[in-house]
Amino acid sequence: MARPAKGQKPLASFPPCRRRASGRASGLADRDHRRRQRRPGMIRKAALALALLLPLPATAAGPQFTLTRIETPASVYLNAAEIAGVTADYTARPITFDDLQQMMHRLQGLYEAAGVPTAEAVLPAQDIHGGVLKVDFIEAAIEQVEVKGNGSTNPLFFRQALSLREGEKPDFTRLERELRVLAQSHDLAPGLDFAPGAQAAGTRVTITGNEPKNLRFALSADNHGRDETGRQRLQASVQWASLTGWRDRLGLNVTRTSGAWSAAVSYDRPVGTAGGRLVFGIHGSNSQVIGGSFSGARVVSDAAGFSLGYRFALQMAHDRSLYASFGMTHDRTQSEIAGVQFVDTKLNEITAELSYRRSIPLTEFGGTARLRAGSAKSAGGALTDGGYGVLQFSGFANRRISEGYALTAALDGQMASKLHLPVARQFGVGGTEILRGYPSDVRAAPEALALRLQLVKLDPWRMGGNRLAIQPYVFADAAILRTSASIGSRTTAADRLFSAGFGANFTFDGRYGLHALVGVPLRPTTGFTDSGSAIALLGISVNF
Repeated sequence: MARPAKGQKPLASFPPCRRRASGRASGLADRDHRRRQRRPGMIRKAALALALLLPLPATAAGPQFTLTRIETPASVYLNAAEIAGVTADYTARPITFDDLQQMMHRLQGLYEAAGVPTAEAVLPAQDIHGGVLKVDFIEAAIEQVEVKGNGSTNPLFFRQALSLREGEKPDFTRLERELRVLAQSHDLAPGLDFAPGAQAAGTRVTITGNEPKNLRFALSADNHGRDETGRQRLQASVQWASLTGWRDRLGLNVTRTSGAWSAAVSYDRPVGTAGGRLVFGIHGSNSQVIGGSFSGARVVSDAAGFSLGYRFALQMAHDRSLYASFGMTHDRTQSEIAGVQFVDTKLNEITAELSYRRSIPLTEFGGTARLRAGSAKSAGGALTDGGYGVLQFSGFANRRISEGYALTAALDGQMASKLHLPVARQFGVGGTEILRGYPSDVRAAPEALALRLQLVKLDPWRMGGNRLAIQPYVFADAAILRTSASIGSRTTAADRLFSAGFGANFTFDGRYGLHALVGVPLRPTTGFTDSGSAIALLGISVNF
């Protein structure tokens, strides 16, 4: 404690002051995930054990005095300009002790605004002389890190993913980013609890895993298939998370119709420190035409391929994210008519992708751009052989327009370096995703642009004691497709298609689902002349 020179009276004396401990408070508060960006973790604070700092007793305002300077130590979390912006209001004018209390609350408010629960601005016991006041910043260092509630995830994964190092002061800006990466990349939303340490200005951190289910199954049945291979479809999928304790995932998806089947297996795992994941997948399918004008021709097709890619976060904040990915794919398709092969095509590609997402009050928007550069080679040669480039893009915007409704818009498109593209890289429309109301894959083209508009009820109607939720919507879709090209030129014919309709999603007990859609195709196209006739699409699903 500073003392005046012998015979000199201090300007003022007062006991130590600190902001009263608020007990357990929460930071990085959760927000509504659909309407605003959810903060992925929870950082909670317990009062720090600070030696020799006692709560301020109730006192009268006391006499006035004037400060010439307020001295503060350097802060890890606050910059000098922020601190001076507060302390400057309390110098060169008469103030009371109540004014100092107000100043301390404002300084503490800077920590709260910065999302720092492990620091306090304190006023130590001192005698003021010469008009100089000293303020201390107690910024706790980590004494111990403990992991609990981690289930199947290796505790070392949390320690490496979060920058919590013993002996260091927590970097909460970095921690917030890391928590969001864990949520968006690795399907984890751990909680962080900060408690008093054994020593003054120390804190103990507890990481709580909050893991989702490791094993997830889904079954579904719908009539979203194609007439040529069967409208009715059965699908089954399973995902097994954290096989090795490192948040890796193994997925299997199988689809079956009367004339076709397809299967895909994927495996991905965290690699690197920027939320990166290495993804590997293989797929295969078989189909035979059982309906339509070619049903008697015994057309059979087989396809198989694999892909390898890497996805990682470039930018992560509470209201936005930017991801990048790159990879390679190989596909082979073989088809025959009455046992005679007429297609044998191999595709080799490299891909690069950027994906952006942003939320602002009442609105969420984003988009993806994917570039494919590849080559096609067919047995016997074909117009589609040779190199090609494809730019695929999509964007969306969701805007809350009233208390219970939102307007959503989505744009999907594709541009190609040439119009003779392999069938597997053409842009298809129809079904429940793009150009709803038309049959699935009613049309495909090398270049296309599709717009989807939808008015949806955000807060579902609830019935049966809240067990049943119904979320209706109406929609209008449009698409333009460049469907043909003369050899050696860009002369094209455009197909313009429109549809409108309504639908609803029914959810029971959060596990059972029914999706019903009625759409009306408004214009005919090649191979489809039933414009004006409503098409009903239904799908049921169960998750467990």
